[in-house]
Amino acid sequence: MSQLPAGATRAGTPPPDPRNASTGELVGTLTDQLTALVRDEVQPAQAEVTQQAKRLGVGAELFGGAGVVALLGPGPLITCVVLALGGVHR
Repeated sequence: MSQLPAGATRAGTPPPDPRNASTGELVGTLTDQLTALVRDEVQPAQAEVTQQAKRLGVGAELFGGAGVVALLGPGPLITCVVLALGGVHR
């Protein structure tokens, strides 16, 4: 196995024939394949988590807006009732 320059990978070279490969080559191939497998599994999971976080953010914004309406909504209604009752006594 030849030395690779810094930052180079073995992605372009085919894996060695397991019947003729040395233990070091097999371990290197295993490491490369395991890294690729983990990377391929993490990317969709990361995209799914990002999508769920966006949906959760929208839900939190809507819930916050509903809370503001719930807190501020009764004020004008109570004002209307007070003014209506004040007009009844005249």
